[in-house]
Amino acid sequence: MSHLLVVPVRHCPTILDLRDEESGALMSEIRHAARIVDAAERRPGIAVWQNNGISANQAVAHVHFHVAATLEEGGTRWGEVPKLSVAETDAIAERLRQVEASLGALGWIVKHRSSRSADDRLQRAGVRADHREKFTLEP
Repeated sequence: MSHLLVVPVRHCPTILDLRDEESGALMSEIRHAARIVDAAERRPGIAVWQNNGISANQAVAHVHFHVAATLEEGGTRWGEVPKLSVAETDAIAERLRQVEASLGALGWIVKHRSSRSADDRLQRAGVRADHREKFTLEP
């Protein structure tokens, strides 16, 4: 099942640190991601969530929004995220790119990268070690 993250380029620990223009741009991208997930998964609904601060279970000190299809029966399931190989995540990203292209969307590209330098950057950004494999950064 598809699960995308929408992340601003400028470092912002929480939603409270976003500029007004960044908030608007992020919402536009969240809506775009939701359309891609909806077209790819054809589920009953789409879940969008975001946490702010450790007490709200924010595991990464950089604001980000999750966009995911609901389960077949509706709702979402919280808990441990299964680890996938790079080949599996590349296949998901490629499928979402194809869906995006079929929607005629331009300017928004689903990207996936895996590198040691990305892990180092996540560490410097304060991402807990047990969460780093879930995130990717552009070089």
